[in-house]
Amino acid sequence: MPGHPDVLIVASPRDELACQLHEAVSRRGRRCTLLDGPSAARLFTIRVGEGGAHVSPDIPLFIRASAWPRQEGASEDERFLRREAYATFWAAAALCKSPVINRPAGRSSMARLTISAIASRMGLRPGDKHSELYVSKPAMALGRLDPPIWGEDIDFRTSEISALRPDVPARLRTVDVDARYEIVSIVGTRAFAATDDPRTRRGGLPARSRKMAAHFGLHFASVTWMVNADTATPLRVSGEPSMAELRTCRDAVLEGLCEDLCP
Repeated sequence: MPGHPDVLIVASPRDELACQLHEAVSRRGRRCTLLDGPSAARLFTIRVGEGGAHVSPDIPLFIRASAWPRQEGASEDERFLRREAYATFWAAAALCKSPVINRPAGRSSMARLTISAIASRMGLRPGDKHSELYVSKPAMALGRLDPPIWGEDIDFRTSEISALRPDVPARLRTVDVDARYEIVSIVGTRAFAATDDPRTRRGGLPARSRKMAAHFGLHFASVTWMVNADTATPLRVSGEPSMAELRTCRDAVLEGLCEDLCP
């Protein structure tokens, strides 16, 4: 329909990845618009008839969780309108036939999984390397996990246990200080490693990351690996990769996203 963009990016205008993707799509000569969630929801109309549900406009979408920031101090009316907007957009994104990256599904989107949840959902054998401890206060891990202990709190701040905020709930695990770490970014069937370390190829981490993203129904994701002398363990699967996670493969990732949004 005239007046509608060729590609719609639904994210916060302060989302660095969304802004860079907007520039990359625009350089391809496509009309691209970046809107937050409530603004994007107002663009869509959903009609249900004998032939099923129809979405207008039916255009490619790239969706980020940053599109729906928390509303502190909002009134009940504001919260109601926001929920209505979210429901409208969720339905439009789920039903439209155009490419949708981070398309809503029946089980909703998955922001991130950490080591124990990955092991459980992938059917991996339990063991010490997949163990995590969830605590209301980081100090509760002392004596229950072998040092060195690192954790991630509810705000996704990651550090050694002594540097975590003492009264903020966190997930904690023992780390191998001699291990190295690799991040593999996935766009569809493409895999981009952050480093050129030969152990990444020997361990088959790109192929394993693609398989893992497909298992969780993610078109765009990043997988963080802990690589030891003879094993590689997935520590995190993120359906909302940050620019920091994309690292050296940012340009390749943007190119892949453009190809999938602008076939």
